[in-house]
Amino acid sequence: RGFGIISGYDGNVFKPNDPVKQAEALAMMVRAFGLEDEAEELAKRFGSIYLSIDQDIKKQDNKRLKNHWYYWKYENDDAPGWFYSNGSWYPYVPASARWSLGYILIAVDEGWVELDDLHPEKPATRAWVAKALVRASGNGKLAEAKMNAKLDFKDAKAIPDGYWGYVAQAVDMGLFKGYVDNTF
Repeated sequence: RGFGIISGYDGNVFKPNDPVKQAEALAMMVRAFGLEDEAEELAKRFGSIYLSIDQDIKKQDNKRLKNHWYYWKYENDDAPGWFYSNGSWYPYVPASARWSLGYILIAVDEGWVELDDLHPEKPATRAWVAKALVRASGNGKLAEAKMNAKLDFKDAKAIPDGYWGYVAQAVDMGLFKGYVDNTF
């Protein structure tokens, strides 16, 4: 509360044992980087476009809607696809995560996350957060060079492909230490 990075839910509820969703993790990152005003401005600026597509959208790949084009990479998935409106492409944010619109727009625009790897309502794994934080800190190239680095965690083999170097870089940066039992 003191830094304003983590906020609770409506009704003054914190839910301390719930997993952090990806949208929530991005909101914390945006706040930590001091970009919350920009996120709020983006949400105001683009919110009406998202409301209009909500009236149109059906999850089918590459379908022409009444006023929009959209593309869903995975059918029946909550991952935002892209939609085209007013001469531009935008990442689609599901209505259930719309509160995080500005945060997601910043994270996608800044390259912290890729749409293929963004599922706003799913839990943010430690590997996912490591990748987003490393990219947000401008160390993505260093992480890419460490994809074959040795990680001393007992469960290192459980780190998904494409995340290994980001976890290694996050550890090198002191963002993650792992647990006392030497697991990530």
